[in-house]
Amino acid sequence: MRHPPETLSWEKIAVEIQVPFHLAHGICQRRTVHWIRLPRDAGWGEATIPPYYRIPEAEMVALWSTKAAAAAGPLPEHPEEIPAWVGREGPAPARCALDMALHDRLARRLGIPLFALLGLPRPRPVTTAFTIPIAAPEKMAAMAARASAFARLKIKLGSDNDPARLAAIRRARPDARLIVDANAGWSPERAVACITELIPYGIELVEQPVAADDPAGMGAVQQRIDVPVMADESVCNLDDLERLAAAGIRAVNLKLQKVGGIAPCLELIVRARQLGMQVMLGCMIETSLGVTAMAHLSPLADWIDLDAPLLVVHDPFAGVRYDGARIHLPEGPGIGIRTRSREESDVAATLARWGQTRYQDRRVTCFDVGLQADGEGKVRVSGAVLTPDQAQAVTHLADTRGLAVALQTRLGEATPRAWVRRVVTDLRRAPTSLSERLNQALLGDAVRILEVHQTREEWCHVQLERDGYLGWLQQAALSPSTDAHRPERATHLVRTAWALGYANPTADSRCLGRLPMGLQVAVTAQAHGFCRLHLTGGASWWVASGDLLALAARPSPTAEGIQACLELVAPLTGVPYLWGGCTPYGYDCSGFTQMFWALMGIRLMRDADQQFDQGRPVEMGREGQGCRPGDLIFFGKEGAPAAGIAHQIPHVALSLGGSRYLHANGTSWNLRHNSLDPKAVDYREDLHADLMGARRYRR
Repeated sequence: MRHPPETLSWEKIAVEIQVPFHLAHGICQRRTVHWIRLPRDAGWGEATIPPYYRIPEAEMVALWSTKAAAAAGPLPEHPEEIPAWVGREGPAPARCALDMALHDRLARRLGIPLFALLGLPRPRPVTTAFTIPIAAPEKMAAMAARASAFARLKIKLGSDNDPARLAAIRRARPDARLIVDANAGWSPERAVACITELIPYGIELVEQPVAADDPAGMGAVQQRIDVPVMADESVCNLDDLERLAAAGIRAVNLKLQKVGGIAPCLELIVRARQLGMQVMLGCMIETSLGVTAMAHLSPLADWIDLDAPLLVVHDPFAGVRYDGARIHLPEGPGIGIRTRSREESDVAATLARWGQTRYQDRRVTCFDVGLQADGEGKVRVSGAVLTPDQAQAVTHLADTRGLAVALQTRLGEATPRAWVRRVVTDLRRAPTSLSERLNQALLGDAVRILEVHQTREEWCHVQLERDGYLGWLQQAALSPSTDAHRPERATHLVRTAWALGYANPTADSRCLGRLPMGLQVAVTAQAHGFCRLHLTGGASWWVASGDLLALAARPSPTAEGIQACLELVAPLTGVPYLWGGCTPYGYDCSGFTQMFWALMGIRLMRDADQQFDQGRPVEMGREGQGCRPGDLIFFGKEGAPAAGIAHQIPHVALSLGGSRYLHANGTSWNLRHNSLDPKAVDYREDLHADLMGARRYRR
């Protein structure tokens, strides 16, 4: 049982790192942090520093020993008094721990969270970058692939073979925003050369490319490259900030441990803004205690890099909660931190591992689970999962450690079903029309409504039953299951690129819209060469009978059926490319192949990598020998199963037999023919170099 200390106390905590942390300065598998506690546990702080900062532990202990006597007397009663009490002497992490504990104490005494003590707005959930340490290219690519929930990755470089490392990561995560962090590992001349090599891989920021004591060299690098340069090790105080600004640096990474705590960090942020600088809030390898304290300052930042609790094993504290890349502050006064039992640490580590491995594909699942304490301090496993199977696995894990469970299972028998009432509508990554298009839902598609957004009630989070994809749809695009105009059983599908819909069974009547190839519809009557369709939402359209094909007569997935479908899609050549598109308004590569096989009643998954795993391997030559019409040809990079790297498959094409293929691609920006034959006029050398093989789906 832990007893509150009667005076200022500190203790060492050994923190294990999940993956050996290799930087330009060396490799580290564990770090020592110090837990600082004011008398009677009035406030907590943390001190930790990387070994390459070369700060002797004895110097930190000397400062705390000196402050121990002062801590027995009056402590600061206002935040403005804390800097004077802490002083400016002694190592920065030692001062940071004291500063943090004193702020924690004041906020606890007032019964308010730290951000309120500082006069800041309540932090909204923010997204953090995720750090990839130096390793072999394939291992770094594996780590990047497993971190698919993180849109921004910080890549540690500054060693040999950096371009190969970044190339491997870019292949694994073509979607990611990349920050390169050299940790002062280059000279100015080498930095310019290295960054120039790395720019083609798409980097948005370069952090600390040169030595910490060379602001002029860093400024010289910035003058010669277009990518923004950010200072990290070079900025520890106001004097450093002024020198960097004078050298032309316009972004800084501030960390509580290196600047000496919360008060100095706030001072630096204010001055950085006055100098026109942008600010990242970062962390060392530390526990949730230090990271949670910094998270209270997140409304002041342009970038957040607070991923340390995700990198360590058995974090002794519980604080910020991670939902993928999103950080949520804990409730409660002060920093909001508490200690965590070994059992809790085991469960937290397992849940984090499941979220990055077993349930990491956020396209088709959700796994937002963590440990939370109620008002009485009782810990439970809470959050949301997609399926009852996931809930059962989490419940079993919690039961083995004696923890209570409070989970929301979003997809079950009671989850509402609805149907799409628009001809086509976009499935978005976030509940706004400005966010990324992930997929498209078509008229009559069934969806399950997982949740309605709390503030933007016009948006709902859904699962598209056609391929299991998750995303946000506008509620106006849906007819609920209680609607009297739910879809009738489909009898036909659209066989032409577009079937024009008319108000009456005549082509000179008012045109109501158009229906895309492959859409399944219900025919309720026929007259004068037209069919009347009953559409989701209650509308009735008339379309030309020749634009429809009875489902009973649809092609089978045989050689003859495939050839018939190839003839149907031939007129689509030239249709524009559209990311996430699956209609003749615009296709992406896998949206087109998914539609093609759906013509024959074969339901493929949505994305190229999923379709690759779904099909049967085809023995094919480098120029397409062995490929039959209808096979799918895939392009990407080989994985490394021993290193945990899956194949990276970003592109798919429809084989026309032999070397010929048809695909939607962003290079030509349309649906077009190409060849694997180097002698062909429409040969694509870049794709041929990435040929991964073919898959077959016919019966």
